[in-house]
Amino acid sequence: MRIRTGELNKRLTIQQATEVIDTFGEPDQTWSTLAVVWGKVKPISAAETYSAQQTGMTVNHEVWIRHRSGVIPKMRILFGTRTLEIDGVVNLDERGDFMILKCFEVV
Repeated sequence: MRIRTGELNKRLTIQQATEVIDTFGEPDQTWSTLAVVWGKVKPISAAETYSAQQTGMTVNHEVWIRHRSGVIPKMRILFGTRTLEIDGVVNLDERGDFMILKCFEVV
């Protein structure tokens, strides 16, 4: 599968979680920017969820970026005002050129 560089036309921020200790000595999670990259965001499915009398929507996306070492599941991507949680990482064609990030967004 090939992708043209011109298709990577969305500005994305990849973030990683960092655990810090708050003023009460309790662990707290904060997010820091790992990289700002160009990518392609492609919605692939949506599902409505019901739990505890609340309705939500989960939207699954594929995010295509140039290969970047260190990107792993449990990181996240900021895309405008939206947050996409990275659930899986695929090295496209195992060539180290591009990667597909399998992400979900809870709306």
